[in-house]
Amino acid sequence: MTPAYAQIIKSSARDDVDSVKIKADRFLFMGDEVFYIRRDTIIPIWDTTDYYIRKKDLDRSKVFYDSIETKMSRSKMSSMVYDALFVNPKDGKSGQYDDGMSEFRFLAYEDKVISPLKFKHINIFGSSFNDTTRNKVDKYTNLINKTHIHTQKWVIRSMLTFKEGDYINAQALVDSERLLRSRRFIRASRIMLNPVYGEDSVEVHVVTRDVFPFALAIRPNNGNGALVGLSNVNIAGLGHKLEYNYISDGGSEIYYDINNLFATYIDIGFDWSYHFRKQGFGVTGYRGFLTQNIRYAGGMELSKFIYGDYRYDPIADFTETFHFSVNRAMLWLGHAIPVDFRLGGLGFSNSTNFVVSAGLDMQDFYDKPFVSTDSNYIFQDRYNYLMQVGLSSRNYYKDKYVINYGRTEDIPSGAAVSLVVGFQRREFVDRFFVGGNYSRGGYIHGFGYLNSKFSLGAFLDGNHIEDGAFNANFDYFTSLQRVGSFRLRQFVDIAYSQAINPSEDIYIRGQNELGIRNVSGFYLKGTSKLNVKYEALMFTPFNVLSFRMAALIYGEATMVGNSVNDFFDTDVYAGVGVGLTFSNDNLAISTITMRLGYYPNLPLNANSSWYELSTNNRLSFRDFDLEGPELIEFR
Repeated sequence: MTPAYAQIIKSSARDDVDSVKIKADRFLFMGDEVFYIRRDTIIPIWDTTDYYIRKKDLDRSKVFYDSIETKMSRSKMSSMVYDALFVNPKDGKSGQYDDGMSEFRFLAYEDKVISPLKFKHINIFGSSFNDTTRNKVDKYTNLINKTHIHTQKWVIRSMLTFKEGDYINAQALVDSERLLRSRRFIRASRIMLNPVYGEDSVEVHVVTRDVFPFALAIRPNNGNGALVGLSNVNIAGLGHKLEYNYISDGGSEIYYDINNLFATYIDIGFDWSYHFRKQGFGVTGYRGFLTQNIRYAGGMELSKFIYGDYRYDPIADFTETFHFSVNRAMLWLGHAIPVDFRLGGLGFSNSTNFVVSAGLDMQDFYDKPFVSTDSNYIFQDRYNYLMQVGLSSRNYYKDKYVINYGRTEDIPSGAAVSLVVGFQRREFVDRFFVGGNYSRGGYIHGFGYLNSKFSLGAFLDGNHIEDGAFNANFDYFTSLQRVGSFRLRQFVDIAYSQAINPSEDIYIRGQNELGIRNVSGFYLKGTSKLNVKYEALMFTPFNVLSFRMAALIYGEATMVGNSVNDFFDTDVYAGVGVGLTFSNDNLAISTITMRLGYYPNLPLNANSSWYELSTNNRLSFRDFDLEGPELIEFR
């Protein structure tokens, strides 16, 4: 149901520009921006942009601007921003603002009470947030719409950070929209307010659109060598996920995930494996600091697995298999306390939490290769007792065409800094650990989005520093560039890791650790690693069977050095290629990617293929929350 104050203009699946006529004295809500239109005008708007028009209410608008002015007048810089972007309606002048954090559109109603709370599902195919009555489908997609079980209303309600009877809190509404979008079974969410005239309350409409829950994944990236995966990400509308993986060398792995157990924001996961790489069972639980207002978080794991691996002898050019067993018990708990701390130069805003967390991680190895005081450290039993204290400040802005067509993506901005201290009890030695992390990210005008993290930590054995690491990571993408009907975005990722006084050189295993896709089976050890990735993604206006097509070029290079083993020289490994992606955001597995690659230099004994076909889930970004304490290791 579209709120009474909203005038729907148009929604179209084509990638064109509409000329929208707007009468004077109206508010134009466009994407995450709001404009006050002083006189009759015509505005060009891309038809992939959500927008609607609302009549101006002078009293409410005055409250709206006064509320923003109050919030932004707390510092000189904020006051300057307000003066530059806003004109109060009482002055009779026009103004506009960039609602990058989205909460501004709710501020005018913060003195109102939520009553009642209403829910609406719109169809997976053929529907529009601009016009919730629209249903443009063919006979096949209409059948899917009719047979699909929508996410249960109580599941949607359990994800909200507000309830009936609460006063409108703009940040709570924005957080709820983001939390709903973060669920794998929901494509999009929007919260709309409909004033109840004559009363001090508003109707709150929570509108959601599911994804088609059944998915076939090609080479799912679960670290188990799976060829294909079958899944349902929203069983019976409960938000539960069941996934089956068929493993390339025989065997299976099954995952079952429960979303938001008993409305506690706790996610539970079960993992049953029976294949060469892993046999056994594990259960995990996780509750993160999903918003700045969540005060408690934690995580746990109980598992017992038998792992299979390969041992390569480079002298004899011979590979053999071996197994080892690991019992793991892990638990961490965290508490966040709001503090009035601002340090803009380091990225900390007026929404900052002081976070304390502590954790225990016990790993016992059985039926393992021979270990001694100076060999095979990775197979030694170890108990880690860690504590972390730090500051976390974060917010989110919305963007599109970062990796998906048209789907709203929540991009984190903010900063986090933490100190980690603890104690490790190993099979042959006990030692202390100390380390620190700093991360910061956000959109830089005229440059693009940059997300960075720096970590430094080491073990202390008496006066000796050992097995330490310094890690630096940079993730960057450009602003969206338009070339006619095409859109271009470029990505650069840089990761550097340096071991500090390592007890032995460190295995680099698999394509994720090497940083070059579609490469496996290699023999490589190192103590330093620099990985650089570049990708240019061109979103096209072309459709293939309802999948929107994008073209890409990519290059990946990793330089590995080894300061403790003369067998390995410093070398650079690389891969370059081109590809096509086909995206349909209505599906649980939204992107199919085909790549053709060339690898001029690879590690010893490496296997690679010049082509790759895979499916991808949603892109995730490194956030600025603090969670369980972890060792800082070479990676």
